[in-house]
Amino acid sequence: MQRSLMGMVDVAVQTLRGVRLGTIQDAWLDPGEHRLVSFVVAWDDERVLDRAEALPVQDVLELTPETATVEDELGTCRGLDLHPPEDEGALLLARETVVGMWVEDEAGHLLGCISDVLFDPQDGSVRAYEYVPGEDPEAVVDTMLLGPCRGMRFDDERALVVPTGARPSRLPKLEVVLLEDLGLEDPLGDEDVEVLRGQPMAEP
Repeated sequence: MQRSLMGMVDVAVQTLRGVRLGTIQDAWLDPGEHRLVSFVVAWDDERVLDRAEALPVQDVLELTPETATVEDELGTCRGLDLHPPEDEGALLLARETVVGMWVEDEAGHLLGCISDVLFDPQDGSVRAYEYVPGEDPEAVVDTMLLGPCRGMRFDDERALVVPTGARPSRLPKLEVVLLEDLGLEDPLGDEDVEVLRGQPMAEP
């Protein structure tokens, strides 16, 4: 299972009892381990909470596209037990800094621009960096995925450098096909019913 960092923006943080605490805005990424260590949350109660304090990934019991659920005790404390990352200087803000960063190989050839970070919600480990190929991040092209690999490194906050010859995989694309093309029977009796079919995604 994996989640999209950009898909987590404005996702509600709530307790097991459904008490809303705030919304996810970003995440701190450890560039050496390629792992999200904590979420940056816009807390609802700013009088009690320091906006710089972060929600550790391991404190999230369940992360869905709609909610991030935490223990009721966290809501009772209203975040007083939260703590900022140990060394923010060694971390990168994923949405603010990493998304939009260039991807290039060791020879300096530009591969594209990072558009998202896909991660494992259990431990925050990065499964893949999604990037748009070429020099134009706005171009309408198939996005590509690059999983963390030996030799991959961040060149400060300028670019993600990957080993020459690293093999990206293509992000799965939904195709519109007819049921009859798939050899399936249409329960509604309409031969022109269209369905969406996703292509299998190679593991990064």
